[in-house]
Amino acid sequence: MGSSRSDRENSRAPDTPVGVLGPDQAPPPRVVRDQGIDTWRAAALARVVVYHTLGWAWLTIVFPAMGLMFALAGSLMARSLDRTGPRAVFGRLRRLLPPLWVLAVSAVSIMVLCGWRERPESPLGWMELLWWIVPVRTPPAGGPPWAWAFTAMLWYLVAYLWLVVLSRPMLTAFRRWPWQTLGVSLALPVALHFQVVSIGGYLVEPLSNVATYGCCWLLGYAHHDRLLRRLPSKIFAPLVITLAVVSAGWSFAIGSRQGDFDINHIPMANSLWSAAFVAAVLRFNLPIAGLCRIHWFNRLVHLVNARAVTIYLWHFAMLVAAGHMLNATERPLPAEQSAALLAAVIALTATITLAVGWVEDIAARRPPRLIPRPRKRP
Repeated sequence: MGSSRSDRENSRAPDTPVGVLGPDQAPPPRVVRDQGIDTWRAAALARVVVYHTLGWAWLTIVFPAMGLMFALAGSLMARSLDRTGPRAVFGRLRRLLPPLWVLAVSAVSIMVLCGWRERPESPLGWMELLWWIVPVRTPPAGGPPWAWAFTAMLWYLVAYLWLVVLSRPMLTAFRRWPWQTLGVSLALPVALHFQVVSIGGYLVEPLSNVATYGCCWLLGYAHHDRLLRRLPSKIFAPLVITLAVVSAGWSFAIGSRQGDFDINHIPMANSLWSAAFVAAVLRFNLPIAGLCRIHWFNRLVHLVNARAVTIYLWHFAMLVAAGHMLNATERPLPAEQSAALLAAVIALTATITLAVGWVEDIAARRPPRLIPRPRKRP
């Protein structure tokens, strides 16, 4: 009998990237999900919801969730490219766009019914609505003053789309010049801040976000190829500490001047600190996946990952709705009101996710379910 795929993987040299298949190796029929990545992604998404609901700026420092989300996506993208090549790009877009279209139909309909009649202030005018279909740029919102709640979170999907489309040439460059590519990605936000390099024009916002989080995406590649683990500690530790110290110093300097220490509002510091945090998390591979041995926790992690796009897209609109319902639109809030607001946001987001989240199953070519259940893992 021929050797199984698991036998072949176990016989690989430790330095061989996990997802690189030899000419005699056919892709397996089904991918076993990485519990560690799923758990970290669920934790990052939970942090995003809590941060937006309660407005705690210190959360952006303790847990830079957006950088970790980009890094995990980069690692999974590298694995998909190794398995299926260019088809991986279309697969990612197929999973991303249908949930966005559900939001688009709902949001644009509500905005029009509530009085959106003015042409978007842009050279493209009403053609800006195209970005609700393919989010190359953040699409417009109009009509009522709360309409921005539908588009406030779309910057992440826009940057994600750009990185997915660029992922194949980025992975090729990374594998040819790994450390040089990482160095350029870390230097780019610094160069942008000091105007050594400038981004202007119509696409300035998405390209700036790609520059801010591109280093995290590449660290995901490094995680997939096991480069972070192979880097000696005497080199890894000083690099990560230097990134963290520079970021902390810059955050304090800018934050003191503008009276705002939210690292999301300091792009250069955000990029460097996110890279330091992500590199440490991915190198040491904390045994967070062990929590999935708890049955209810495993089901919760699976549910959040199966509905991650829907939760992300809708939670901010649900936050604005809950804030108006509870008259909790100012920050900071008393403890009791904060708890009530968070509970309302979770309840509303869960309700809308139950209503439209099954679209993610169709996009992923799974049987649609109101409440997805985890598969039994081998």
